[in-house]
Amino acid sequence: MNVFALVLPLGLLATACSESHTVPVQHLDKPADPTFSMFVSNQSFDLDPVDIKIKLDDQLAVTGDFVVEGQHTWIKFDFALTPGNHTINVSTGDVADVALQMPFVMDDRKYAVVSFWFYEAGSPEPTPPHFSFQLLDEPPLFE
Repeated sequence: MNVFALVLPLGLLATACSESHTVPVQHLDKPADPTFSMFVSNQSFDLDPVDIKIKLDDQLAVTGDFVVEGQHTWIKFDFALTPGNHTINVSTGDVADVALQMPFVMDDRKYAVVSFWFYEAGSPEPTPPHFSFQLLDEPPLFE
């Protein structure tokens, strides 16, 4: 039996059955000594995965499809932000008009949690699609 003949159809089957997702990517340089760590999560079983795009000070910082998995999955991204005023912009191409723009101040080492939320009507706690942003002086408890 030709092993290649068996492997090729199995490979095609696996490719046909898998969904295509864009793995989250950091676009800004990852520093050796970060001043700002951001944890990003999809908290919605009703929109899974969700496409998230994050800009820091109008520079593309993170893009990708974030899967909900067990709803307790955060992906960490490290950046070198200087002291002073900054702005985060978070958006998705999956839901029209859902975005967050938030100013924040870097006065010391900071941590942030960015989450996408959405629970459809009829669920126990219906929630319209939106992003939340938390700025912390200490690492989040889940880290």
